[in-house]
Amino acid sequence: MAESSAIKPDVGLFNIVPGALFSPLSRKYKAVYAYALITLYRCLKLDGSHILKSDYMEMLRADGQDFADLFNIARDKADDNDGEDSPVVTDESDKFAYVVRKLASCGWFQIIKDFKTREELIFLPPYAIKLLEVIRDLVSRDTTYIPLVHQTYSELSLEDKEEDEYMYRSLANAMHNTEQLQLSVTLLHHSIVVYSHRLVGVNSANDALHQHFDDFRSQVSDPIYHPMKTYDSFGLYTRPIVEILSRWLKDERIVAKLASQARLDPANLGLSQSDATDLVIRSLNSVMDVFKRINQSFDQIDRVNSDYTEAVQR
Repeated sequence: MAESSAIKPDVGLFNIVPGALFSPLSRKYKAVYAYALITLYRCLKLDGSHILKSDYMEMLRADGQDFADLFNIARDKADDNDGEDSPVVTDESDKFAYVVRKLASCGWFQIIKDFKTREELIFLPPYAIKLLEVIRDLVSRDTTYIPLVHQTYSELSLEDKEEDEYMYRSLANAMHNTEQLQLSVTLLHHSIVVYSHRLVGVNSANDALHQHFDDFRSQVSDPIYHPMKTYDSFGLYTRPIVEILSRWLKDERIVAKLASQARLDPANLGLSQSDATDLVIRSLNSVMDVFKRINQSFDQIDRVNSDYTEAVQR
């Protein structure tokens, strides 16, 4: 069997992030650490490249008294693995000082003293910033839907009329959008099925069912399913998108023009005209195939959504 070219998780991931990075989120007081990380993200958004540790501590204490009341340093230390460092805190009553030191020791950030001002500053490695964004997105109920289907149609439709120097760029954007759309549709399908499965464990009391359905609407139906069925509908835009790209594919002049523009793209420097032509043809076929496939897959998504809605209303 040929060796896989995929990066093995134990080789790739933990060469980038420390092995103890996720341990705070699996401890007894994981809610306290999650609160501290979400607060850190707020500091990152507010203060950017100049996060004072003192400001971070002040923000933690201002909104986190309930968490502090629940937190016990001695019990938290009991969750330490062998060889795991426990922060040294001179004042055991300063629970957030311990939490901050613990997060730093696990690799979420570094605390660096400015020797001119004597202030302690917090700096985050790239992986920590990316993970904080993921955590923030998971807990946030504020979601903004980007209408990629309509955007793809609008760009392609404009270039179909203008045939200017941005034709290949519109095709490249369509390729990028299809990657995002495939992920969004997969997320939507999985989310509906997961919520349907959770119904088995929901108390039949009306309040419990209403709460379950309200969560589904706020997390899945309103921000994702509804836009994809209305103003960003695959059913509405798939056919015209495919028709435009099909015309381009059949027109040798347009394919040659797209290939010439593709060779000027920084991502394709060094491509021959022949290779660029092959790239254009593959891209055109790929975008058409994805839109056709996603449009067909929505029939199944509609069915599972209908089944879930009916089950909630029984």
